[in-house]
Amino acid sequence: ADCQPVTTNPTALLAVIIEKIRRENSLSITKIELQIEDNASSVSAKLDEVLFERLMNALISNALAAAPKDSKIKVIASTLNNTLKITVEDKGPG
Repeated sequence: ADCQPVTTNPTALLAVIIEKIRRENSLSITKIELQIEDNASSVSAKLDEVLFERLMNALISNALAAAPKDSKIKVIASTLNNTLKITVEDKGPG
């Protein structure tokens, strides 16, 4: 697939991706928590939205598979030196 980068707000896109994952997997709203720190919500980036969604889907799906059944997955968006950092945390082994 050809990369079609557009300038977008990654944290807004991340919220849409997480909601889609919740719906597709019939998850409660508390199963996946999106935490936006600092001024991460004001960051814009040039990225391929399809590839970004695929990447985040894979990371969150892996976390869901590894995490104990009743635990939460936390997706954290933060900034460091004018760079957006996205972290996916789970309570699984490893």
